[in-house]
Amino acid sequence: MKLINLLDLALKSDEVVELLEEFDLPVVYDFDRLHEGIEDIYWVSAHGQGFQLRFDERQVLKTIFMYASGNEQYKPVDPSLAGVSFYSSFEQAKNDFAEKNVPVKTGQADNRWIKGSFAECSLHYEFRPSGELVMVTAMANRDA
Repeated sequence: MKLINLLDLALKSDEVVELLEEFDLPVVYDFDRLHEGIEDIYWVSAHGQGFQLRFDERQVLKTIFMYASGNEQYKPVDPSLAGVSFYSSFEQAKNDFAEKNVPVKTGQADNRWIKGSFAECSLHYEFRPSGELVMVTAMANRDA
């Protein structure tokens, strides 16, 4: 199972439930406590596996955060679990997107991020100033 293949699936779909059970992951319901009209969100945080899932108010997976280099809270995600390319630099991502004719947006001043728009989703790559890949965010196209 690849994380990227879970985008746009329901929280209670067999594939998502299988992932939750495999890693013993809880679902956190983040509701509008202050009655501000903010939509409810459901979160799954897999600190040991290096990813976080964001489900919308309809319990549909819309965003996947994959921590490529890890941080204080998350270990690095296994690229084979992610199911997306992990680039070693901004330039490598930019060149690969250009070869594949993928429409992109980039950080204007510092080349710290690049976002590619694919048919199924958008992928946002964030890099450190040193060039190291920090995070890959996959977004369902309606939320990209």
